[in-house]
Amino acid sequence: VMGIVADGMGGKSGGRKAADQVILTARQLFERFSPEDESPAELLSQIVSESHLMIKLTAISAEEEPHSTVAGFVVTSDRCAHWIHSGDSR
Repeated sequence: VMGIVADGMGGKSGGRKAADQVILTARQLFERFSPEDESPAELLSQIVSESHLMIKLTAISAEEEPHSTVAGFVVTSDRCAHWIHSGDSR
């Protein structure tokens, strides 16, 4: 199970785009996630890293200032919880 909360930063243009990008990236990476071969911590780290990259590319191409915060967790079948946050989402 994975849960993600993404929120565009107030006062910046493109916050909604940034939050949408986090959710899209998380969905795509989770669909390809293989718990037998990958660690949940690596998945969460990859979600944050790839989202950040895509948001930065959007800022360049759209001439906006998209920023987002993210909080996420993964609970594995053995009931271990892994979590991550970036920005003001705590």
